[in-house]
Amino acid sequence: MSSFCRHQRRTDWNLLNTASPINTTHPLARGLLHWWLCAPGLLGGLVWRDIGLSTLRSDGTITNVTAVLFWNRSSSTPVAPHRGGYWSTKGNDAGYSSHSTLTDWYSNGTTAFTFACWWRRAVISSDSVAIGQGNTTQTHAELLVWNDGIVYFLFPANAQGGNADCYPYYSQNDTNWHCSVYIYDGSQTGNANRFVCYMDGVQQTLTFTGLNSDPIPAQINFTPTGNFEIHRRVENTAETYDGYVNDCAIWNRPLTQAEAQLWYHSSLTGHPDLLRRFGTRRSVVISGATRTTRNTLASPLGMHLGRGLWTHGGSG
Repeated sequence: MSSFCRHQRRTDWNLLNTASPINTTHPLARGLLHWWLCAPGLLGGLVWRDIGLSTLRSDGTITNVTAVLFWNRSSSTPVAPHRGGYWSTKGNDAGYSSHSTLTDWYSNGTTAFTFACWWRRAVISSDSVAIGQGNTTQTHAELLVWNDGIVYFLFPANAQGGNADCYPYYSQNDTNWHCSVYIYDGSQTGNANRFVCYMDGVQQTLTFTGLNSDPIPAQINFTPTGNFEIHRRVENTAETYDGYVNDCAIWNRPLTQAEAQLWYHSSLTGHPDLLRRFGTRRSVVISGATRTTRNTLASPLGMHLGRGLWTHGGSG
């Protein structure tokens, strides 16, 4: 059996407690508005299911299903997955999902948010990944992995219209899986403190460009009108992308450095403490009788038993 097949077998999505998937006592659950995971078989076919805690949860059906790769099912040459599942557009037959307008993570008056995602370029210097919300160049918030070898976050501007854009960026141009966590905290002073990015748990040195990049505003001064999109550029919906995406999450608060690093390390093992799963059935002998029980992985015992159910598939 190949290492890929062994990896897939260990990843049992059927253990996820879909009725109540998030352990709300976990520190990373605080302010966790939206969370899109790749679990197509369990969560409903070619749909990005939002399991976040917001009242504005928004699922998105993926278009052009012939272009979509779920769990490598339609790929004859699978790449190493992030933890056991991802979806992707492929080539020019682009697939994407469109979600409703989400005004709870950035809108007029917002002073903080955190945006996280696992992503992977399809090839070096490719336009691979686009995730975000908005509809015009100055009114969106978007992660954009571009063909110049740079990873941008198109930051919401001070005002609608004009040239009030800001693009914090850092260089990264390989084809490995990476976890980016972007933290906006308008209460801080200076761009380097007000907008921070961690990639794979390590803080990146950002370059701030754009006419409205000095300083980044202390609050967002408009409300978006466009939908949240996964795998389509929100300000130019004719542009779709062929990279890989998984584990997209948004909070309505700035994560601390420790929390950003915790998110990265937690995701490497499938968030065993944050996601609520059911454990495997086990037999317990009590006074000669056998009783079958189910471990709930939200419990301390279950968390311990659940570790290793979801393993990282490597970086390449």
